[in-house]
Amino acid sequence: MGPLADASFHARVPGRSRRAVVAAPRYLQQGGVPQEPGGLVRHRCFNFRRPLDEWPFRLGGQTVHLPVQDGMLTHNGETMRQLTLDGLGVSRLAMLHVAAELQAGRLVELLPGYNPGDTEEVSAIFRNQRHMPLRVRAFTDLLVESVSPLLAA
Repeated sequence: MGPLADASFHARVPGRSRRAVVAAPRYLQQGGVPQEPGGLVRHRCFNFRRPLDEWPFRLGGQTVHLPVQDGMLTHNGETMRQLTLDGLGVSRLAMLHVAAELQAGRLVELLPGYNPGDTEEVSAIFRNQRHMPLRVRAFTDLLVESVSPLLAA
């Protein structure tokens, strides 16, 4: 997820995924549900490595970036998702990572009225070659075909 920085790779972009602030119900039973973005200062928030230690929120018709308390820094969305599912804190993740858990009630979206609607690019990444092997093309075609409907939801 995110923009491609290495020119030795190529990316196909099936779409973009909205981000959401989420927590597990059992975490919220212990720590309470924040009613406004400033309420997150009383919560353990899982963050990606800096500079993403400020989360954007829509306040008074404009987007503001609020610092959140680091519960843990990571560079892996799956790790962050699992920590959140385990009831250990609050995360801001792409819906692609958490849509199934939200639908099943294992996670709850927090502060949806403050969500600025920002999105993150989702990419299928492969080595930049003059002639792409058919199996790589078939796999990326299948991946893009499978992921695109999830991103549209």
